[in-house]
Amino acid sequence: DNRKRIERITRATTQITRLTTALLALAREESDSDSHPHQCPVDKVLIKVVEEHQYLLNHKSVEVNLDANSDLVTRGDSILLYVVLANIVRNAFSYTHQGTVHIRLENERIVIEDTGAGMRDDQLLKMFNRYYSENLSKGGHGIGLSLVARICGRYGWAISIRSHEGRGTSVELLLN
Repeated sequence: DNRKRIERITRATTQITRLTTALLALAREESDSDSHPHQCPVDKVLIKVVEEHQYLLNHKSVEVNLDANSDLVTRGDSILLYVVLANIVRNAFSYTHQGTVHIRLENERIVIEDTGAGMRDDQLLKMFNRYYSENLSKGGHGIGLSLVARICGRYGWAISIRSHEGRGTSVELLLN
């Protein structure tokens, strides 16, 4: 169907534009030590990420529970926060084929828990390495989570991941 192809091309174009903008923002901030930090409304970015990645759940029996009732503002560029959250949400939506994805914004942290495929211990150890991907044959390039780690390091955000193969994954992003 042509409409679906056009939607897919539009999403891909938007994603590559955001990624390019994020890389430029990261490079600009790293070279400008005197820059004033941005104030970023976390709930708005989180809601946008979830809405824009719903298509990954088409034809899946997955319920998404989103609790973003918080006025948390964090130091950082909203595009870079978007890239971090989009990578985490994209993984949760992509690897959950049935069950639930719970997304909570509470205090100074975001927790994303899914009932998806989960990961083996050896995958967990390598997941933030540049160019590591279990899905190179499916179009994965292995830069997503290494970029997430770099952005988190830039702002002092802490990310932790717990996973059990066959039972799901829990990601916690501690901001500020």
